[in-house]
Amino acid sequence: MEFASAALGAGLLALRRRTEFMLAWVAFVVGVHLFPVATIIGYPLIHGVAALTTLAALAAVPVARTRAVPVSAAAGAGMGTVLLVAALSSAMAALTAY
Repeated sequence: MEFASAALGAGLLALRRRTEFMLAWVAFVVGVHLFPVATIIGYPLIHGVAALTTLAALAAVPVARTRAVPVSAAAGAGMGTVLLVAALSSAMAALTAY
């Protein structure tokens, strides 16, 4: 479902010649798909990651417009920051558990 949703949205954006929004769309789909993933794997941190990645994707367009940067840069910076902090947090939790 995630791949199909991302591909369909990206395809529609390409048809409308709005390719600058593709990365924000894919980031949104990834964020939304993490909510059920968090429940399935039983790792509460992923709920926060899901919320923050979805928020980063939604904020990418307005942030890009106010900062005069590409939407992909705004979405990438937001998503990258959230995912890096989550990865470091998970690594620290794993290291301190032993």
